[in-house]
Amino acid sequence: IRKSLILGGTIILELYPHSNLISSCQMSGGKYKKWDEMPERDPWRYYLSEYEWDSKSALLTHHKIFIPRQSMNKLDIGRTEILRIYRPSEIEDLLDSCGFTMTGFFGGWNREKADESSSVNVISGVAV
Repeated sequence: IRKSLILGGTIILELYPHSNLISSCQMSGGKYKKWDEMPERDPWRYYLSEYEWDSKSALLTHHKIFIPRQSMNKLDIGRTEILRIYRPSEIEDLLDSCGFTMTGFFGGWNREKADESSSVNVISGVAV
């Protein structure tokens, strides 16, 4: 990305801290399970999620199971996402190592103050 920007060019990142999911995992001994019913037009009836939070590695693992509306023969259990959750200081260090200087860290697109309740973080930086 840095090579495609001129000196002083802007980078904008939209990152999701998943604070609510991490809190739910912490309150449940490291794992949190939930299910959601999908909209009627969706071929899947239920979406089952199991989240695991590893605070040492800052990894949030999301195991997914989809239950179909019609036949149980088509149960989909093959999806797992592993997300690395970064602290603001880590993001700043990563930007620095890639040739950027962080110029803003916000809790939303309206420049709200970022805190533990932020559902999205918007980070700005400039190419140096």
